[in-house]
Amino acid sequence: MKRPPPRPRPTGRNPVYVRCQPCGHVWEAALLPLPIGDFVAKMKALRCPNCSARPDELRLAIAQDLYDHARRTGTM
Repeated sequence: MKRPPPRPRPTGRNPVYVRCQPCGHVWEAALLPLPIGDFVAKMKALRCPNCSARPDELRLAIAQDLYDHARRTGTM
């Protein structure tokens, strides 16, 4: 039996979304793949573009955060 050809790997970059705890703003903070040192530096330097919350008040967004943000902003 002949095996199917391998599926092509995605060549694009994958976004990393961040959620601000104080104001609930969700945005794209980085694109992966990215060297780990660059990613860590980028995450430590982030501030919320909406309320200027510090990095310790930001969290990686989960699917529910993205869904809620799209509903609030009408982009769904």
